[in-house]
Amino acid sequence: MSSPPTWDQLIVNPELATLHILGGVLTMAQHVLLCAHPELEDANAAPASACPAMAKVADCILTHIGSLEEALQRYPQELQRHHQRLLQEEREIPF
Repeated sequence: MSSPPTWDQLIVNPELATLHILGGVLTMAQHVLLCAHPELEDANAAPASACPAMAKVADCILTHIGSLEEALQRYPQELQRHHQRLLQEEREIPF
């Protein structure tokens, strides 16, 4: 998990607090689903669930978790780029 946002960051972008918490919850969900369905991580593991449909849904959730985690990592980077563009634009104002 990434480090929590600083106070300075939260003042300007309060959504970073919720996104940081979401990242932790997604990590926990990933671990719990892999414990419940070890066959999703290790093809040689015996299915822990008697219901293959549950494992299939868990696999779908894990795929979405991976996509969300990537987006959560990109969000602060895009914020930084946005703020840098704004600062650059301010410097270019001729008065």
